[in-house]
Amino acid sequence: MTAHPPDNTSQRIVAILDDSIEEARGLRDTLAAERAALEERDPDALDRILGAKTAHVESLAALDTERQQLFAAAGIETRQGEAPATRHAGIDRRWQQLIDLADECAQMNQANGFVIRARRSRVDTRLKIIRGEPIAPLTYGHAGDQTGNGHRSLAEA
Repeated sequence: MTAHPPDNTSQRIVAILDDSIEEARGLRDTLAAERAALEERDPDALDRILGAKTAHVESLAALDTERQQLFAAAGIETRQGEAPATRHAGIDRRWQQLIDLADECAQMNQANGFVIRARRSRVDTRLKIIRGEPIAPLTYGHAGDQTGNGHRSLAEA
């Protein structure tokens, strides 16, 4: 059973969670700016955004390390993907808010990554065309794996 952390420790945990929430909001805003820069195809903005994105992630990692140390010192058990049972409404509420922001950031980052991968694929295809390299259509094998040879007959598909 998890004990209620002492007041001083609770205040420190609340402060770290507040800082983490602010960093996560900053990361969310940065991811939104990254999406806009991707849509506008603005490489200079993307370079600037990458620095900000990295700074937010590093700051969040440092805050999380500090939070984990305080949780351990207070006897608060945490399991991957589960909210800590602190019996402290301020901590529990902030924790949930941080988890919600982290989920939102992960979704935004995945969407941005999809855009980047799709554009990279198009650029790679165009470069092959320019180089005169063959472009094989993407097909799927018997096991559902992707192949790019495109040399199977309809009867084999």
